[in-house]
Amino acid sequence: MRTWVNVLLQLGAFVAFFALRLSAGGWLLIFYIVTVIGPVVTLAPLVTALVTAGRGRLPKRVWLPFAVAAAALVGAGALIADFGDAPGAFIPVVGEVAEDSGLMYLSTAGWVFALAFVVSVVWILVAVSETRKGRPAEAGRPS
Repeated sequence: MRTWVNVLLQLGAFVAFFALRLSAGGWLLIFYIVTVIGPVVTLAPLVTALVTAGRGRLPKRVWLPFAVAAAALVGAGALIADFGDAPGAFIPVVGEVAEDSGLMYLSTAGWVFALAFVVSVVWILVAVSETRKGRPAEAGRPS
């Protein structure tokens, strides 16, 4: 994958995630905006993609975690239910749902996507740190 494609993929995933979360408009959105950790974690793949932009092409072991992160971020943004002060919840792809509705299982799937996103961010950091200019790091060799 070309690095510019990766940057556009990460940017698109973040914009889609943020638009989906804005449509939910509950307490999770407020926590996301007020705290630092939410934006830092969700922007980590985009920032890392920008850092690797000078590499030309990314090997599969590097672009694969970026692709997983993008898909997981959009999945989490689309499926995690957000709660407000009123009864019920709002799932961006479904709309308003009752707390005892069977559709709340979609929120569980959204949290699985969120966990997959966090794991993929760690995977990205490991994959990028193990490669320098597209070459494997010389791990285990004496300097």
